[in-house]
Amino acid sequence: MDKDTNKPLEGASVKLFEKQCLTGIDGKYEINNVVFYKNGKENTYTFQISKTGYKSLIENVTINPEMIKNSNTIALVFKLENEKFCNYSNLKVIFKK
Repeated sequence: MDKDTNKPLEGASVKLFEKQCLTGIDGKYEINNVVFYKNGKENTYTFQISKTGYKSLIENVTINPEMIKNSNTIALVFKLENEKFCNYSNLKVIFKK
């Protein structure tokens, strides 16, 4: 999701461990067959999200058994910040002694 506009981002890369996927036109993604907790304890997982024109994001998410008590699905929303490019074509540099 775009941090400034809150609009979905298509084609963003979402990576967890060796698993990677791209977001669809609706900004949603799916990473399957991940065991999010072991022995009934919470664990922290590192997600890496990137898209051309946006600052990459590394987000640590703690997942606990209560989050998936009634479902095998966890919905996580990540917001990417647009890279601000500076246009230097009209920049004048003046040197003074």
